[in-house]
Amino acid sequence: MASELSQFGRWSEFQRSLDSGFSHLGALGRFALAIISILAAQSILWGPDVPLVLKLGLIAVAGLTFVRPAESFLIVAGIAPLGRILSIYFWPEMFPARIGEAFVLAFLAAWQFRNLHLTKQSPLVLTDLRTPGWLFGVTVGVSAVVHLSILQIWKDYPWPFIKQFFGMLTTQYLTLSIPDLRPWIDDGLSGYGFIIAAALILEGIALFLAIIALSKQQPQFPRRLAIVIVGGAVVASVLSLINFSTAAISTANIRETLPELLNQRWSVILNKVNSSGSYFILLLPIAIGLAVTESSRRVVWIGACILIGVGLWLSGARAVMLTGLVLLIITELWLAPIRTRFRIAPWTQAIALLLCLGIATIFVYRLQTSAGYAMTSSVRFRLLFAETSAQMVSSQPWFGLGIGQYLLASTRFSSPELLNLLHRDEIAPRENPHNNFLLIISELGVIGLGMFLWLLVKSQRATWLLIRHRRGPPLLTGAFIGVLACLVTCIAGHPLIYEAIAFTFWMTLGLVVSLQKQETESGGIAIADGNGQSKSSLLTTLAITLLIVSVPVRAQQEQERIDFSRITYGFHDWETQLFNIHEVEGDYRLRWTSERATLHFRQAVRAVRIPVRALIVRPDWSFRITTKIDGSIVDRLILDNNDWNFIVVQVPNTSRSKYTRLDLEVEPVWIPKMEIPESDDERKLGVQVGEVEVFEARGHGWLLR
Repeated sequence: MASELSQFGRWSEFQRSLDSGFSHLGALGRFALAIISILAAQSILWGPDVPLVLKLGLIAVAGLTFVRPAESFLIVAGIAPLGRILSIYFWPEMFPARIGEAFVLAFLAAWQFRNLHLTKQSPLVLTDLRTPGWLFGVTVGVSAVVHLSILQIWKDYPWPFIKQFFGMLTTQYLTLSIPDLRPWIDDGLSGYGFIIAAALILEGIALFLAIIALSKQQPQFPRRLAIVIVGGAVVASVLSLINFSTAAISTANIRETLPELLNQRWSVILNKVNSSGSYFILLLPIAIGLAVTESSRRVVWIGACILIGVGLWLSGARAVMLTGLVLLIITELWLAPIRTRFRIAPWTQAIALLLCLGIATIFVYRLQTSAGYAMTSSVRFRLLFAETSAQMVSSQPWFGLGIGQYLLASTRFSSPELLNLLHRDEIAPRENPHNNFLLIISELGVIGLGMFLWLLVKSQRATWLLIRHRRGPPLLTGAFIGVLACLVTCIAGHPLIYEAIAFTFWMTLGLVVSLQKQETESGGIAIADGNGQSKSSLLTTLAITLLIVSVPVRAQQEQERIDFSRITYGFHDWETQLFNIHEVEGDYRLRWTSERATLHFRQAVRAVRIPVRALIVRPDWSFRITTKIDGSIVDRLILDNNDWNFIVVQVPNTSRSKYTRLDLEVEPVWIPKMEIPESDDERKLGVQVGEVEVFEARGHGWLLR
């Protein structure tokens, strides 16, 4: 007995030490996130086309968060989904700046700094809703870190890349446009898209957790939040209707052109009309819940329901409208016992039934006009992408391809039939799978999808139990149905990759949890939520630790898939000049080195010939080039004139690596602006390097690389 008590005491001590260590680690993580958030948030202030009123608004939101966080969040909740609308109607010169994300980051940065001084939080346990949120967030963050390390390999030496990354984060993050998904295209911002994809998920989780915390402090906060996000949907619907009406009025003959305009799709909140339908179907049930709850303003909320329904109808999203019809039928069946229980007048029931039939008829008509011949090809398109996603998952089942990597990898895994359907890009057609769940499991693996589904089930389970026993208030029921409807549309689309819908979805998810907690606490309802809390914090800690420890292993695995022969460091952009090199006279491509330049060659390469030339601005100048193969010096060359010379080196066949690294170290380097009159060139230049020739073991002579 004494030994058992001793073991229990040691276990308890270990548990307390572990909880303390995890608490400190969590505080450090929150501090790091706060720093990153404030750096990213202030990046929009450096944009040349950002108006002063917007900068002041962002600063005001951040300042208000410190003193009145609930009011600040409501402002952000109203603005964040409408960022694209603001850029179109008010500040078109800012496009493609992400205004909505700017306000979200301004709030989150101040919110996290505000909470740093609070007492340490309780340890995460498996029965705590924070746990799946943290684990899903860590899964996304770790994936981003892995691919950030791979992006460094593609881009530049570590230190220049770090400077480039923090320069992007602090001055360009919210205003940048990603020129290409492929990181090897240039040394600039190509390949940075996964950073935005990861940030969108992490910001959404942070909003979700912030809503739960604010609802504990202010019981009226969930209702006010519901009003704000429904108001945003009304604004989006009205603007879509205005666009449609303007187009109709501007035509010469409205009667002839109206049918054609009705067959088109209209949306201002997104340029992807299918996904904009998910936004409206998410918020329409909440508007209905408000109409039932707010008796004093019922007419207003009924009008809001009609306008949101019009916005949904104008979007013409087939999958979304089909989901709406199914939910309409389910809701009618679900409310039938309630009508009987409350003895609603027969004429009222008849009007409600006729209204439902009318809405169903309108949506069926819209489905027919929007579908046509495209329905069959749309289904086939999605089936082909399901096959593509299955191949991606089979290649990397546990952790996936990496956050934001689906588009880039789609051409590698897609079938010829799917590639023929994707004709939008003649060089490299790419598309997402039109299924958010397939997208998550392909990019984050079984672990990532498991964390996401755990978070969804964990946040919705208690609400479902309340609704099943008819204890859920109308607003909670509406929010629950909205989340469910949006998730159903995610099976046939990927709305959660767009910030307007993603932010609204995570806020609605937080709204469901907050309303459910208020209902259970006010009604004294006990809902079983698992057990085993004594060991669950240990399991959570181990899970997070394993995810973090997996970074170097996963980075090494990803590095082995890189084609290093495409990678060069230390070179400036290509230029064209008239020269006679390689015994051919004409325009010749060359580029300048900096103080160091690196090339990589395949294992089959046995010799390399590199044309180099110095520009002798001063008579006493001379340049020394030291050539290294895999770190060993193999050649030294002195250039003291303007003639082209060749560095020819033999590549030893002793390397076990799949690629050979060749470094050129140049000294001195010079800046044209300081040496040449009227030059504005501030680059650090070494020597000029022409197109490199390689001689392969099984080749047919020298080949241009």
